[in-house]
Amino acid sequence: NVKVQFKSQSSGHVVYSGNGLSIGDAMVDGFYKMYNSITENSRIDTIESRYNGMRNALRENRSRMKPEAISQCERYISLTYDLLYRKKNKKQLEAERKLREKKEEEERLRAEAKKYEKLNKAHKEYVAFQRRLLSDSMRYNVLARDNFRCQICGAAQKDGVTLHVDHILPVSKGGRTEMSNLRTLCERCNMGKRDKIENVPLVSAQEDTDEICKPGTDAISLDEFSERYT
Repeated sequence: NVKVQFKSQSSGHVVYSGNGLSIGDAMVDGFYKMYNSITENSRIDTIESRYNGMRNALRENRSRMKPEAISQCERYISLTYDLLYRKKNKKQLEAERKLREKKEEEERLRAEAKKYEKLNKAHKEYVAFQRRLLSDSMRYNVLARDNFRCQICGAAQKDGVTLHVDHILPVSKGGRTEMSNLRTLCERCNMGKRDKIENVPLVSAQEDTDEICKPGTDAISLDEFSERYT
């Protein structure tokens, strides 16, 4: 009865042994055990260690083995190599997939940032555009329509307050510079309101006043502005 021991290349310890009536049978038995100890879930370095160990053992003992035993051992070496190749290829494909997903995510973030920058620019232009539409003539007509009084607290200029013309729906939220969206507020109420959206109806202006105060360029919405100028 012949016994062949297979040692770890790193530690030198015996990890497997094969038994048989001849050196060839013992080698085939040992190769069988080594191959069946690894699976698709085994680590790459473990599979590679089995593969290199089999090749070295066959090279050292080939001259003492019969062709049939050599053929069986080469078959286990080939099966181990196939498993190692699939494992390495799978790892490479996984790394490539992660790299591809990372690049796609970076491109998506760049596209979103570019889109946000474009929309932010359009929004700023829209706000500036709507504010330019508030002419001195329109401002006066709003104050006159509201009897020169704050539409929240009722204070008038004679009470020592400064009167502002406020956009009911702020231009930063898409509001337009038109009579129905404008009202008179004192400085304190206007500063307190800032760009909040209040649950108040737009002013119902008379048609003739709207006609008199209509600016030379029609007011447009934020979406319309974005489509036209971006």
